[in-house]
Order: sequence, then C-alpha cells, then structure tokens
Amino acid sequence: MNTYITSENIEEIKRRLDFLANNYDVKYKDVKIGVDSIEILFAEEKDYIIYPVEDFLLYTNNIQSLKGVNESTVRTDSIRQSVINLKHARLFIDVFSDIHYTVLLVESPLLIGLLNNVEKCTEDERLCSPCSSFSAIEIRYDSPEYVLPEEQESDIINRVLYYLIDKYNFINFSLDNRSVRKVKYTIKLDLTKDSTQTHPIQIASLPHCSPILDLYSEALLIRNNDIKFLYFYKVIEYISPIVAKIKAHEELCRKFSSGIPATGNVDSLDSGLSMRAHDKHIKDRDLVKIVMEQCDIVKLYEFLPEWVQERCLKETKASKQQSAIGIVAEKERTIKNKVAVILYATRNSIVHAKANFKPTENECPEKDLYQLNIFMRKLCKDLISWKDKHPEITLK
Repeated sequence: MNTYITSENIEEIKRRLDFLANNYDVKYKDVKIGVDSIEILFAEEKDYIIYPVEDFLLYTNNIQSLKGVNESTVRTDSIRQSVINLKHARLFIDVFSDIHYTVLLVESPLLIGLLNNVEKCTEDERLCSPCSSFSAIEIRYDSPEYVLPEEQESDIINRVLYYLIDKYNFINFSLDNRSVRKVKYTIKLDLTKDSTQTHPIQIASLPHCSPILDLYSEALLIRNNDIKFLYFYKVIEYISPIVAKIKAHEELCRKFSSGIPATGNVDSLDSGLSMRAHDKHIKDRDLVKIVMEQCDIVKLYEFLPEWVQERCLKETKASKQQSAIGIVAEKERTIKNKVAVILYATRNSIVHAKANFKPTENECPEKDLYQLNIFMRKLCKDLISWKDKHPEITLK
C-alpha cells in the first residue's frame, strides 16, 4: 500500500527536502498533496530520481546521522547501504528478513547519492553520476537499538549474496573487489521473468559464512571444467575430517556404551578423540566415501553423467528391467561407494601429471565432466546445508 503526501505530512517532507538541499546540494520538485513520490536531482544527473514517499521518509529519518563508513558503505543510525556492482537491481524483489531488520537490493541508493554529491567523489574516479550509477545492498533496522556490529552485518550480506548467486543463473561474482565506493560488492546475474517472484526469506535459513561457502562460490566463478571440479572437490576435502570426526565419535559411543549423542557433547568428544591423530589412519579415498554417506544419492542420482550412472548400475549387477531410481534406493551404499571412487579417481586424473598418472578406468571422461560438475554443485550445496546443521563440530 503506497504512502501519499497528505496535509499531515507535507510540511515535514518539505522540511526534510530543504535540509537535503542546504546540506547535500540537491534540488527537488515541488511536492503536492495526493502524490506518492518525491523527485530529487543530484549533480551530474540528467533526470530527477523518483523515490516513493514511504522510502523517502525512511531514509531521511534522522538524516543528520548520515556518515561514510568506508569507500563502499554509508549509514544512518538505522540504515546501512553498501555499493554493489549490479545492473537492474529493481528487478530483484527478494526481501530477506529477521526479527529486527530487513535486507534488500536497491537502485539509485539515496544515502550513497547524498554523500557522493557533497563529497564530489565521482569526479576524479569515474565519469558517472553520484546516485543513478549505483546500486546497493541495504540493511534496514526497525530502530537504532537493533543495529548489529559491522562484522556481523558483513556476514549477513555475504550470506544474502550467496543465496542470490545460487538462485539466479550466475555469471560473475566477487566479494572483496574494493577500491572506491562503487565496487564494494560485485555481482552479475542472469535474470528471467520466472526468477523474480517475491517471497520473504528468513535470514536464519541462509547458510552461515564459512570456508566451504567460499570454496563453493569460487567454484561458481570458474569456467574451466577441470578447475571447477577441483574447487567443488575441495569442499569435500574440507568437510570430510568433520564428518569423520562425528563418525569416530559415534563408534566410540557404541564401543563404550557411553550414550553420548553424536553431536551433543563436543567437549567430551574432543577430550576423548584427537581428529588430527585419527585422520592419519583414514585414506583420502575413504574420506570421500565417508562424505558420500551423508548425501541423499536418490535425490542426486539424476544429475550424474550417463557414463557414471552406467558404472553404478553395473556395480549393483542390476537387471535391465529394474528402474534406475529403484536400484539406487535398494543399493544406496553400493552406489555411494562407486560414486566416491569415481570422484576420487577423477580428481587424481586432473591433479597428477599425465606422464606419471596410471588410469584406473574410474576416471570421468572429459566429455562428461560438465555434467559431473552439475552433480558436484548439487552435492556441495547439500554438504553446506549439512555443515550448517552441525556448527558445533569443528576441527581442533
């Protein structure tokens, strides 16, 4: 529901516009009762930029607190805007929410435009307008008392960007490309009409920032199938000792009948088990198998290349009359082990010099590596979700 200029708020709106004109060197069109937008002109802009009345009132609430945090971020006492290199931010109607704040993407960010306008920061760096040239990722707090520490805000922003990149067809992505205010975050996405349906997304449902999230994002960056596979494989390598640690704990519990839940008493686990020592007795190929045990192979099976599926069916000695999904459900462990062997062999075929490498006939053919990476992407997403459900398990 739109907010309109009324007889009750018009004087306050005029007062705020006058403050912006006097302190931030902007111009504005006369405001009239019954209108639902405010038009503001920045230096170097050809056209007035239109803001809904509701947003204008939100941005200018306690505008005296506006300040630049760094080259990329500005804030008032209840709003943070960080520049993101993204075209057509208005098409993104995904809104991320928590109890006391909301995160969204905006075009022509008013707060950034105001500081750019008065600091003249664009004149020496790039021939661009101070406001309409930019988009921002924005955190809106219900009130100043709920403002989070900057480090925690950055974690939330990275989680949101991860979600967006993973949801939309990804092209390019960078989180740390910073030099001037306009490139704190860089993200280019391929939007379709069907992908921009709005729905509230709870921040708590997003994976937390972690090394495996970074590895996954790096993998999405890469076009070369060999290197992309290796980055996905690094997710497996990172998480495998953690999975092995839980498995070893479960085995200790069974052996000594201690009754300690597998993920319930981490201090007790760490006092009774050194993962680093335990790790030495587990071979790399076995670590892959341990990780595969955590995945839902029935759900992921269809994403495997046909060559891998054929190898899996051969391993189960299934008849041609049986359906693939039925075989998978019946022979899950066998299928998981075979996929693990193929992933491990494929990894070795890529990292080892061809002159010294001895094929095992389990290496994925080059022509099927693109499809195998689709499977790896799905698998890594599941592993990220799995790790997020076990935040108390770490390597020590």
